Amino acid sequence: MRAHSSIAAALLLVLLAGAGPACSVERFDQNTVGTMAREPRANPLGRSDFFDDQGGDRNLVPGVVWQGASSAAASQPALSRALLERGRESFAIHCTPCHGLTGHGTGMVVQRGYPKPPSYHSDRLRRAPDAHLHQVIMEGLGKMPPYRARVRHDEDRWAIIAYVRALQISQHGAVDQVPPEQRRELERPPREGGR
Repeated sequence: MRAHSSIAAALLLVLLAGAGPACSVERFDQNTVGTMAREPRANPLGRSDFFDDQGGDRNLVPGVVWQGASSAAASQPALSRALLERGRESFAIHCTPCHGLTGHGTGMVVQRGYPKPPSYHSDRLRRAPDAHLHQVIMEGLGKMPPYRARVRHDEDRWAIIAYVRALQISQHGAVDQVPPEQRRELERPPREGGR
């Protein structure tokens, strides 16, 4: 019996001796974290001296599929008139409050003080891959919240992207890109009443 009580006492002393330093609480100090806390970083859509274009954000490398989106990127539908119509309707519902009807970032909520989103007609967004636009719809970016729950069907997301591309072409297209049979229609003078 005595052996058991002396072993128990010894274990108790070891536990108490080890618990002392473990119970001490050190004050968290930013300087003790190390150099990682002091490393330079770029804010999203912020300026950076590291890159030649001074932008802190980088476009996705073509062909890159972000985590959790492999099935979405693989399901991009073929371009069609029906897809563009669906995109126009979804864009009008979900995107025009901020981005405006033409995608210049002058929607009604912006006119009432909400931060202006970037124009779809900027060189950066015209060069951005479709996968980047899909990711922004899903996850949000900057002041834009995620629209994953609002634009629930992936085909609607791709339809919006197709319509955004059509808007970009409409603002930056040239007459020589229009097929000759449709170009004659453009050259015709407008009828009375603007129709």
